[in-house]
This record gives sequence, structure tokens and C-alpha cells, in this order.
Amino acid sequence: YFKMITFVCEIYPKKICELPPELLQQLMASVELGLFSFGHEITILCCDIIQVMAKHVYSEAQKGQQKNQLMAPFMN
Repeated sequence: YFKMITFVCEIYPKKICELPPELLQQLMASVELGLFSFGHEITILCCDIIQVMAKHVYSEAQKGQQKNQLMAPFMN
């Protein structure tokens, strides 16, 4: 599951950001669960997801796009 999510985030980060808010919230909740509830390999995959999406959000902001709050839950 987490490998698939990582792959989708790497290939289609813009599509992930455009998900309806309730689906995006569910996806980010899965990533957060994976960070703390499973083994080392899953934690690494979740960190990869966060890194890929943070890089996309940053690059879009550099292009003058409105800042996306997608990664805000991971900033606390």
C-alpha cells in the first residue's frame, strides 16, 4: 500500500494535491499512521511520500502558485 502511494505521489504529485479535501485528509492520515505504527521500511516509505509532496508544494510556490497547506500537519 505505502509503496503504491509513494509511486503515485512521485508520478502525479499535482493530481494528489488536487484531490478533494476529504480524500486528501484520508491519504495524509494514512501517511501519519504509517510513520508511527509500522516498521522501519514503512516509516521510510512515509518519509519518501512527505519528501516528494513537500518538494512539489515548494516548487509550485516558487512558480508563484498559491501555497498549498498539504504538508501543514507534518510541521507540528
